[in-house]
Amino acid sequence: MTAPVAWVVATGAGFGVPVSARTWRCRVRTVPAVLATLVAVAGAALNPGGDANPASNRYQVLAAAIVIAAAGPAGAVLGGRLRAGDVTASLSFGAATVPMLAAPIMFGRTGSVLVSATVAAALLGVAVVPWLPKLGAPARIPGHLAVVSALAGAFALLEACVGIARVQTLPVALLLVAMGFLGVAGQQRSRVAAGIGVAFGALGALTFFYRADIATLADQSEAEAHLGLSTALSAFAGLATLAVAGWCARRIGLLNRESEATVLSVFAGIGGLYAVTALTVSVGIATGNRNGFLAGHAIATIVWMAAATAALLYGLRRLARIPQRAKVALGAGLLVTAAALAKLFLFDLATLDGLVRAAAFLVVGVLLLVVGTRYARAFGDMDSGVRSA
Repeated sequence: MTAPVAWVVATGAGFGVPVSARTWRCRVRTVPAVLATLVAVAGAALNPGGDANPASNRYQVLAAAIVIAAAGPAGAVLGGRLRAGDVTASLSFGAATVPMLAAPIMFGRTGSVLVSATVAAALLGVAVVPWLPKLGAPARIPGHLAVVSALAGAFALLEACVGIARVQTLPVALLLVAMGFLGVAGQQRSRVAAGIGVAFGALGALTFFYRADIATLADQSEAEAHLGLSTALSAFAGLATLAVAGWCARRIGLLNRESEATVLSVFAGIGGLYAVTALTVSVGIATGNRNGFLAGHAIATIVWMAAATAALLYGLRRLARIPQRAKVALGAGLLVTAAALAKLFLFDLATLDGLVRAAAFLVVGVLLLVVGTRYARAFGDMDSGVRSA
């Protein structure tokens, strides 16, 4: 199993060679070392306890993967200093990280999480160096190398999340990571970090939906069997992620055009409504109350209508000053109002008990009255202004 180490010692100095004449030789040197180490990783993973693969061999393979991965950024940095536009060295570095990303499968749960977390910290550390004033200038890490390192580090972080979290807590872990990347993306106005954050958010949303799908939310027995505190935390993390994503989208300029803002608002509104419903129903069930499921759905309907009312009032107040944002808010408010009324008449009317149903109808009716009055006043003021003009 020492063959990968020999490959690294023999050819590692050539990784990322910046001279254009050696570009293809760089690739040729990288690929055999990577393939040999991957074969060793697969062998150690498939037969971890056999005589041919004692525990020491796993650490030898891990050492080979570390040396291969460490040789990549050094050559890529040197190559970037001489030829900033040459991405060959960074691509070679990306290939060199593959054995390190595969290495966790050789170990148990604790060992794999430790390896993945260490690799993620190292790779993401390389990616953020250009943003640090005191380190970015002397290091002179090319932008393409930072992107490759960020992508590889994100994959290692995903491995760590999957390894450390259970099925119930995996959505929370993924959504917290998504919030971190989106927060950094908004602060640095980085579309790469935003894309990674969106990817983690999508994975978190999918795992959350697997736990709390529509059928589970609609059926009381299924909801009581599968929902609880963990899904409530996941739903809350989803709402927080949507809020951070909206701030990030505004910072990187995705909300400057009305069409893009409208599309993003629609998707965010749908996700937010679903997360609110899952949150209230899960909290109701987690309380242990017999009517927790019914109360959760009633509260969800009220929250839907309250959010719609807030969006409509926001849009009406700013219709004359900021017409673009006002139109987006009005459109979102009308869509949420329609969704709340549809839920009220199609689901709540047939499912909720008499008192809970009456409370939901009463609150929604009051909010509709408030919005209707404000709408009439706003358009009445507009007609008065036109006539006076």
